[in-house]
Amino acid sequence: MPILGMTTNLATARRLTLAWGVHPFHTGGPDITDFTDMVERASCAAVMCGMARAGQRLVITAGVPFGTGRDEQPARGFHRSGEHR
Repeated sequence: MPILGMTTNLATARRLTLAWGVHPFHTGGPDITDFTDMVERASCAAVMCGMARAGQRLVITAGVPFGTGRDEQPARGFHRSGEHR
C-alpha cells in the first residue's frame, strides 16, 4: 500500500524522502486548518499523484492539533477519494 506523506513544510518533505515507502508531497500552500481541510487535500493529492482513483477508499492519519507543529493526538479517518463534503 503506497504511503503519501503530505506536509506544508519543505524541509519535512525533503526528510520524508529518506523514509522507505513514503512518497513525499509538499503542498506548498497555507497550513492545514482542520480535519476536513486535511482530508480534502490528501484525497486530491492521492488522485493527482496517481496513488488513488476517484471513489477509492483511503486511510488518512494526521497529527493534531493542526498548525501547531506538535503531534499530540493522532487523528484517523476513512474517506473515499474524490468525495467532497
